[in-house]
Amino acid sequence: MTKSKSEQRRVEVQASDEQWMELDAGLNKIHIGSVPIDRLVRTRNNYREQSTAQRKAMDKSTEKFGFQSLIVVSKLPDGTYAVQDGHHREDVLRFKGAKTAPVILLPEGMSAADLDLSRIAFNISAEVKDDEFASLLRDILSKGASMEDVATISTVSDKFLEELTRKLDDEPMPDTSELEREVTEKEKKRKTPKLKVVIISDPETETAHFGICPAETIISEQVRQGLEDLKFSVGEIEPFYFEDDEELSVFVSEAQP
Repeated sequence: MTKSKSEQRRVEVQASDEQWMELDAGLNKIHIGSVPIDRLVRTRNNYREQSTAQRKAMDKSTEKFGFQSLIVVSKLPDGTYAVQDGHHREDVLRFKGAKTAPVILLPEGMSAADLDLSRIAFNISAEVKDDEFASLLRDILSKGASMEDVATISTVSDKFLEELTRKLDDEPMPDTSELEREVTEKEKKRKTPKLKVVIISDPETETAHFGICPAETIISEQVRQGLEDLKFSVGEIEPFYFEDDEELSVFVSEAQP
């Protein structure tokens, strides 16, 4: 259906208050722009819902760092833009009274199925590595960030942060600014991973089997109980380092029955 002249003029006026630029994203070109926020529409409900803590985290993040994200959209025939990803970010902008929204425009010609699939694709996230996350939080606190900001933005409990703070107070970071020492050639060598020896013994036959594994390997209670039910006993030798691969090879060869 052909648009009337008034409709065409309306679309042209709308387009004049938009700003667009094309960037090289390495693998493809992307179009980033700024459009009036009232031109954003939703063609279906968001399948993800934020918790109260997550909403507070987004509010605090915007308050502290400003709005530093893009909303993913596709263009509709009437000149409006369907939000494909960034519904919660759009909510923040509208709540704070923003008149425009920063967007990234998906390529024209995508099928309806691919547009819906993109809603899932742009929400793929990775699992948190607990030890690295705790280390990051501890570093942030040690650099003077307020516990309130860290707790709100990271959505972790105050109790967890207090425990991290206690550990930080008990174990101050070493001052290495004036630390100077000669590094020997031996210390420069790459060391193989820290290892431990696991011993599984059979009291009835008075035999034992040895295994070498990384020091962080944990033998679960379920495995231990299963071996005990079979009349085996499990022991571990304190972890130790090998200075190089040659020393490790010698140990392994000598440990063979």
